[in-house]
Amino acid sequence: MRPWLMILLLSLLMFSCTTNPRKTYQRLSALKGNWTSSGGTTIFFKWNQVNDGLKGYSYSVQNSDTLYFSRYHFALHNDSLFLLVKPANSGKRTKSYQLVKDRLGEFVFETEKSSYPFRIIFSLENDTLWHYHQENIRGNKVLDFELKKIVP
Repeated sequence: MRPWLMILLLSLLMFSCTTNPRKTYQRLSALKGNWTSSGGTTIFFKWNQVNDGLKGYSYSVQNSDTLYFSRYHFALHNDSLFLLVKPANSGKRTKSYQLVKDRLGEFVFETEKSSYPFRIIFSLENDTLWHYHQENIRGNKVLDFELKKIVP
């Protein structure tokens, strides 16, 4: 194969693998609405489109006690997409996760400032099903939920 053709093919392949934060943000807008997990502990997510991004929150209720509550915000900044996570009931600071991978409906966000969760993954199956996954840097301490859209 000719060297210039090989270089052209490799360049096209590399260009097609880069993430486009604006397109990713548009695809993540499919999360708008109300969601609930299936199996195990029940967790609820609610996502809304607002002026400065896509915002949501999650909570889990068991026997009228809230066990878990967090706020989420997808925000574009410069040429990057960030996921901001704030555990609302613990007084902890907001954690910032940057998009590092967008491939076939799987969106991977990572941070270098936190050991857990180090990585948060959103996997969109279709417009009524998605997966939430978080883990530490080694892929351990997994928290994983399958969420289905609540249709009014």
